[in-house]
Amino acid sequence: MDAMGTQKGIAKLIRLKKSHYVLALKKNHKRFYNKVAQAFSRADELNFNAMVYRQGSSDDYGHHRIEKRQYTILPSMYLPRYQQEWKNCQAFIRVESSRYCLTKKEEEISCCYYITSLPFQRHKKMCDAIRGLWGIVTGK
Repeated sequence: MDAMGTQKGIAKLIRLKKSHYVLALKKNHKRFYNKVAQAFSRADELNFNAMVYRQGSSDDYGHHRIEKRQYTILPSMYLPRYQQEWKNCQAFIRVESSRYCLTKKEEEISCCYYITSLPFQRHKKMCDAIRGLWGIVTGK
């Protein structure tokens, strides 16, 4: 779900329906966004030494562009306050994207953050949900 749907009430409703959420975290949640960004920055500084994390990547080709995504996932234990505030928040996800437009010969680089109720062990499902941004992940 995009940032417009990133609301505590929506997260709670999704969980009450026994589904999971993967919500885009944007700067309209300034403090939360900054805390998540800082957690990833600190992890980068430590080179993820002695940290629990997962990484993955994907490549997509289509619509005259090549997009490479690098996913880094931290369990919510690194920001326990938000684990309590957001219904069943289990992990934070950083997606670093590099998009190359073949027709314009231009590269665009971006970084996005997400929160999810999916268990940390289901990191591949998280990445799939982000690529299919508008879907809802059903099931336990």
